[in-house]
Amino acid sequence: ADTYFAVAALEEHIASVDDALSVAREYSPRGAEVARLERTRNELLDSYSQVRYAQMVSANF
Repeated sequence: ADTYFAVAALEEHIASVDDALSVAREYSPRGAEVARLERTRNELLDSYSQVRYAQMVSANF
């Protein structure tokens, strides 16, 4: 159950970063904000992958 909430929270956060990234790219495609948001998105995707892997491993035990 704990991983379910972690996955849901990460999915929501990734979606909000995606929205912010779309807006930032419209105003300044090569700006610092775009770079920061891309780093944040990559970090969130790494975390998401780790949580999903942990979820899969725990389901197999």
